[in-house]
Amino acid sequence: MELLDTLRTTILVGFRALPLLLISFIAFLAIGLGNMGMFILLLGHTLVVPITTAILQFITGKMYIAGDNRAFVSGSDVVQLVPSLSSTLPVNVMPSYWMQHVLFFFGYLLANGVGLLRLPQEKGQSDVNYENRVAKAKAVITVAVLAALGFAAFRYRTGAETWRGVALSFAAGGGLGFAWYQFAAYCGARHADVFGVAPSMVPVSAKDEKAMTCIYAPKP
Repeated sequence: MELLDTLRTTILVGFRALPLLLISFIAFLAIGLGNMGMFILLLGHTLVVPITTAILQFITGKMYIAGDNRAFVSGSDVVQLVPSLSSTLPVNVMPSYWMQHVLFFFGYLLANGVGLLRLPQEKGQSDVNYENRVAKAKAVITVAVLAALGFAAFRYRTGAETWRGVALSFAAGGGLGFAWYQFAAYCGARHADVFGVAPSMVPVSAKDEKAMTCIYAPKP
């Protein structure tokens, strides 16, 4: 029983800190792999999402009075993105930073999958390779949608969100993540491919020429 309690506590703590874990993981991959799509995703998490969330909270804070359960929940360590001193003061979660970061991430992944799915079949590419890419793209889309819905539902069940805040986050955070992918592609990231599906496939043009190698031939 003690092992199960420890495991349960670890999972709950990890879920509470999920946005911070995602940002740290993205930063590690961006630096370690030099993936342009990851760098732009990291930029979105560190700058765009916090600024957008602060603006939306300012607007909704003017629309609802503090304590209105349509936009505010009682403060606690669970509600706050970075746990600090416990406080019962109302916290504006329309939208919350937690939900914005998570849905921004999955919105970006969803756009990644849709972008890969829309890539046309290259001339001379085998049907097997093309269908393999399509299957991977569909898997990315399915996982992104189901994970976003599952995390949002579980977060709402904790009492740290309101349904209005969750709906706003799907529109603002998820929509912003989807649009941020388009910005990454515009900036030159190849398909803004987070998973490296497209670059991992050898283009058909690479088969046009025979492989060559250089051999050192010393002069007599």
